[in-house]
Amino acid sequence: MSLANIRSKLKTGLETISGLNVASYIPDVIVLPLAILSLKPDNPVEFDYTAKDTNYIFHFQIDVLVNKGASVIQAQVDLDPYIDPTQTSSIKKAVEAVNFGTDASTYRLIGSPTYGVVTIGSTDYMAVRFNLDIWV
Repeated sequence: MSLANIRSKLKTGLETISGLNVASYIPDVIVLPLAILSLKPDNPVEFDYTAKDTNYIFHFQIDVLVNKGASVIQAQVDLDPYIDPTQTSSIKKAVEAVNFGTDASTYRLIGSPTYGVVTIGSTDYMAVRFNLDIWV
């Protein structure tokens, strides 16, 4: 198991979504549409202290950014296929297709707690965040 392997497998899985750029880490340059894999800043890893060498959980977030441009409505339309689990661009489908092998014992894609305009630098984007917990 390694965090690097988990990031790599997630990136490869998300890259199966046609037209979606994927960054394993928060990038210096944003090329849209973009999925950014990162650990949650407020709780990146949770250790189980009840026993030695037991499970721990990596708390990931997957942020999908699209161009806000002149139309917030169009940006929301652009985000919908990533959220809708019935679409070929579904983040849920892409994550469920990942084979973590021995790098993870299980995972849980929790949902999308954040949806709306985000500002990075001085640029506004429409974005949706997915929370993903991975047990190793």
